[in-house]
Amino acid sequence: MFTWSFFYNICKEKKDEEIRLAKTTKACNSFYKALYFMGVTYWGYETLKDEIYLPVWLLGHGDLQNAAVGFPTYTRPPGLKMYYLGTMGYHVH
Repeated sequence: MFTWSFFYNICKEKKDEEIRLAKTTKACNSFYKALYFMGVTYWGYETLKDEIYLPVWLLGHGDLQNAAVGFPTYTRPPGLKMYYLGTMGYHVH
């Protein structure tokens, strides 16, 4: 409820209450979406950071050319299935 009050108070629309409520609701939704996506980005990085195919420009220690190493019998890193399920849940919701 704190975030709703915060965004309601800083909303520039002061004349039309309906528009002010709509903008406040949109700001709250966008704020929580930003928090969610920052969280899942960090979660994804923590899940993949030690893999041989995460390139240096994505803060990894590997090379993208290693993505096909061990192709037929690839083993997933621990936590990748939960990451997929957790991020897919957002889009299914």
